[in-house]
Amino acid sequence: MGFFLSLVITSIGTGYFVYGKKRGEVFFLVFGLVLMFYAYFVPNLVLSSVIGVILLIGPFLLRRLV
Repeated sequence: MGFFLSLVITSIGTGYFVYGKKRGEVFFLVFGLVLMFYAYFVPNLVLSSVIGVILLIGPFLLRRLV
């Protein structure tokens, strides 16, 4: 389960990175990079899930606030 979750979140992070690079969206670029690599450093599945959800919605929230 942990490997599958890491694979999904890393794939979404790659999508965020590509989107941020093409459109010049700095938030998506940065959050995409973090999403691609954070899963390698967080061993706990629950903690990894919580961090992943926060990072997935982060660019949308920051874009509305700025």
